[in-house]
Amino acid sequence: MSSMKPTEWGMLILLSIFWGASFFFVEIALRDFQPFTVVFLRVTLAALILFGVVYISGQRMPASLRVWGAFFVMAALNNAIPFSPIVWGQTRIDSGVASILNATIPIFTVLLAHVLTSDERLTLRKFLGVLVGFSGVYIMMKPEMENGFSWRGLGQVAVLGAAVSYGLAGIFGKRFKNTSPEVNSAGMLMGDLQKTLIDDLKNEFRNANIEETNPELSEWSQMLINYLSGSTPWPKLPYDIKSTAFQRKVWDHLRTIPEGQTMHYSEIASAIGQPKATRAVARACATNPVAIVIPCHRVVPKIGGVGGYRWGLERKAKLLAMEKQKRIA
Repeated sequence: MSSMKPTEWGMLILLSIFWGASFFFVEIALRDFQPFTVVFLRVTLAALILFGVVYISGQRMPASLRVWGAFFVMAALNNAIPFSPIVWGQTRIDSGVASILNATIPIFTVLLAHVLTSDERLTLRKFLGVLVGFSGVYIMMKPEMENGFSWRGLGQVAVLGAAVSYGLAGIFGKRFKNTSPEVNSAGMLMGDLQKTLIDDLKNEFRNANIEETNPELSEWSQMLINYLSGSTPWPKLPYDIKSTAFQRKVWDHLRTIPEGQTMHYSEIASAIGQPKATRAVARACATNPVAIVIPCHRVVPKIGGVGGYRWGLERKAKLLAMEKQKRIA
C-alpha cells in the first residue's frame, strides 16, 4: 500500500475537524429542534448539496433499480440508523463524549469484518488494538454502569449502537469502491454487476439496439482486452458519439496523449486554443461516455493525485500505473 501524500494527510485532518465539529453543532441545534428534526434537516441539506455537486461535475445518477436498492441499504446503515441514535444520545450526553464513543467505529469494523468477510481476518495486532479500544470504552462507561440504569448511560449505548451501524456500512460499502466519492455519496453511477451495466447502457443509449455479443465487434473487443491485460499498446479505435463541438475537440485531443503520459486540465485547455476553459475541459472529461477509447484517465489535476473518474478512482489509478509500467518496459 502506497504512503499518503501531504495533501491527502491535509484532507484527512480537515475531514476529522469537520466530523468532530458536527457533534458540537448538533448539540447547538438540539437547543431549538427535536432530535429527529435535526436528523432530517442534516440529511436533506447534505443530499441537496451532493446532488448539486454531481450535476455540476457532469456526472449522472444511475437508473438501475438494483443500484438504488444498494443505495437504500447504504443510506440506512450509514445515515438513517446511526444519525438517529447519535442525535438522540446527545440529548443525554455531551458532544465531546459522543464524539469519543463514535470513534469506536474502527473497533467494531474490525470485529464485524472478521465475521462477515473472508479477506479481513482478525490478526494479533488487530486484536490487541480492539482490546485497548474497548478498555477505553469501559473506563468511560464504568461510572454509569456502576450506578445501574440511567438516561446518560442509555445515551452512551445509543452512540455505540450507531458506531456498530457505521461498521456494517463500511463493510457493505466495499462494493462501491470503484466509483467516485461524489457519486457514491449521492448514489452510485455505475455498478459492477452485468445486469446493472446493461441497464445503464440502455438508459444512456435509449434508441440503440444493445447486443451482448456481436461478431463484427469481436476484433475491437479483443484489442481492448489485450490492452487491459498489458500485452499490447493502447488501440486507437474509431468512435461515433453524439457531442458538442467543444466536447469533440477535447476528446480528440485526449486521444493524442501518448500512452504512459498525462496532462493537466489547464494544459488541455491551452492545447485546444481556449486557455480559460479549464473547468469546461474538466466537465468534458467527466461526461466522456466511453472509457479507454477516449482516454480521459490520462488527465490529472495540477495539484496532484489522480483526480476524478466516473468509472472509479481505483480503476483510473490502475490504468495509469499499467500504462506507466508499459512505457518504462
